[in-house]
Amino acid sequence: MATSDDIHNLLEHWMDVKNQLSDLELSLSKYKKLASKIMSKNDTTTLYSDNYVLQQRNISKKTLSKDDVPKEIWNKYAKTTTYTAYYLSKK
Repeated sequence: MATSDDIHNLLEHWMDVKNQLSDLELSLSKYKKLASKIMSKNDTTTLYSDNYVLQQRNISKKTLSKDDVPKEIWNKYAKTTTYTAYYLSKK
């Protein structure tokens, strides 16, 4: 059985990692913008260095909103995916 200290430590570490991840995602977003700028300036979709290759690809995805189709169609063709999600927030 987990003690209240165990739970406190788990949630504390989880929040620390969650914050680190947010910071890293922000940094990654900045690098993506910079790469896009360099690619546009050089009229290319690929950047090379001695150790890395960065490729930019445009991906298309089709989606269908429930509001866009009759209820019968939605009920017949919609797929349900179930997964576990965790939401951690500060009190």
